Order: sequence, then C-alpha cells, then structure tokens
Amino acid sequence: DDGSITAFLVSNITDYDGKNVILLVNFLVSIAIFLKYPLQLVPAIDEINKLLDALEESNPQLEMIVVDGEAEKMTESDSKKIFTRRYVLIRICIVGFTYCAAMSVPNVSDLIALSGAMSGTCVQMIIPPFIALAYLDDNEICWRIFHYTVIFIGIVVFVIGTISCLMNILSVYGVH
Repeated sequence: DDGSITAFLVSNITDYDGKNVILLVNFLVSIAIFLKYPLQLVPAIDEINKLLDALEESNPQLEMIVVDGEAEKMTESDSKKIFTRRYVLIRICIVGFTYCAAMSVPNVSDLIALSGAMSGTCVQMIIPPFIALAYLDDNEICWRIFHYTVIFIGIVVFVIGTISCLMNILSVYGVH
C-alpha cells in the first residue's frame, strides 16, 4: 500500500518482468508532474494576486514607494517589477509549503487520504447543496431542509475524515 500505482510498482519491481518499462513509466510520470506543476499553480497565484490587489486598493499608502526618504507615486515599470517579484514570491511560498508538506509525511497514501478527506468531501457533499440552495425558491422548505442536512452531514464527514487522516499521519511520529 504505497499510495500510487507507480510507487507500488517500483517498491515491488522484483516481482514483475519488464523492470525497465516500470522504471521508464515512473520516470515519465515524474517528468509529467514536474512539467505540469507550474501550470497547476497559476489559478492559485492569480487569486492571491487579486486578493493582494484588493488590499492595495483599500490602502492607498501601499501604492507609494520610498526613495531616499521621500514618497513618490509608483510608475508603471515599478508596478511591473513588484508584480513580477510578488508573483515569484507567491510561487516560491506555495512550492515551499507543498515541499514541506510532502517531506513531512513519509507515506504518500496518508497524504492522498488527507487530500481526499478534505477536497473530496467538499466537492461531493458540501458544495453541490450550496449551489442547489442558491437556485431554490423560498417556499421550497422541504428541499432546503434536505440540502442543509446534506451540508451538515458533509461537514461532519469532513471533520471526522480530516481528523482521522491527521491522526494517522501523526501516529508515524509517535504522537497520539
């Protein structure tokens, strides 16, 4: 139980013929992950940038830069430099966080289970009833009760699943 088929095949490579094929597949999967990981970050970085832009608009002093003790309005080129620096900094923080998370969990199956408990529950049990509630009329009380019940059950499953996965991850380190 290694959490992924490629990890399972590599850990049990002596049991199978075609060892070179298994290693090639594992290498190609690693390359695919390496190449598509930056693309996966783009939506998250865009949302973080939107949030930071909104914070800057609400605080006009953030638009000012200090040069030799005097504040000047930021020029277009300065704005692009800061956006580029900010973009790179956000990307480094996200990659660093995911690296630390991956390195702190020795068994990838526990990390996959945690991801499933958190995102899977939200996508399958919590978000759809919220969407349905947005389109219900006020007089459809039975359906509202049903959707709120599903949301409540989804939150309970989310909490129990997440706690269970975190306890499994912590048990590796002897924390009970």
